Amino acid sequence: MSAQLLFNSWYLNNAPWLQYNYEKNTRDEFLPNAKELESKIRKLAELRMSLIPYLYSAFATYHFQGIPPFRALVVDYPGDSAVYNIDDEYMMGESLLAAPFLDGASKRHVYFPEGNWYDFNTNQKYQGNKNYEIEMSLDQIPLFVKEGAIIPLAKPVQFITQNTVFEITCHTYGAACKATQLFEDNAYTNDYKSGAFNWITLEWNSKKEKISRLGNYPVHFYKVVAWMNH
Repeated sequence: MSAQLLFNSWYLNNAPWLQYNYEKNTRDEFLPNAKELESKIRKLAELRMSLIPYLYSAFATYHFQGIPPFRALVVDYPGDSAVYNIDDEYMMGESLLAAPFLDGASKRHVYFPEGNWYDFNTNQKYQGNKNYEIEMSLDQIPLFVKEGAIIPLAKPVQFITQNTVFEITCHTYGAACKATQLFEDNAYTNDYKSGAFNWITLEWNSKKEKISRLGNYPVHFYKVVAWMNH
């Protein structure tokens, strides 16, 4: 999971997950497990679309506060010497830790900073300040959620227009959560520079949720439809 998602396969007649061999792709000869791979890719693409509100708000925070949305662990945990030399993990926004699996590996060691962390895929809980060997399949994204976080996930859509309304399910991790915010504006203009935007605050504590919207932008692009505790 990175700032940009790109399938650089313009030279192929068919999608690369159907057939990566150029000649066979040109002849429409698909891999034996092409349908299975297509399903896995669809799952990953839908997850990416679900994270759009979270990522968009992280980039808004970058604009207003200067905090990079994708950053080394040391930025968030400067007092933890164990993260000083980690270059294969990073924070994605305030609450998600990414630990990419490289070169086709299915296992790797992941270090978690202080606190507790949840596997985004399985909800398995890990204690911080420790290393763990983690195993993942091809259709899983190596993301881990900080305890006390609220992750707003949208119902995936195939594309986004100026009229898209995101149906949000707020996923809470732990008994008490830190408030999180969504940034809402017209993403197709620079009207935010003149103050035309909203900050939506999501709060959850002791099984009670609260949603508040601050700003003067009249159009609402986010609709919270459910809450789910992990």
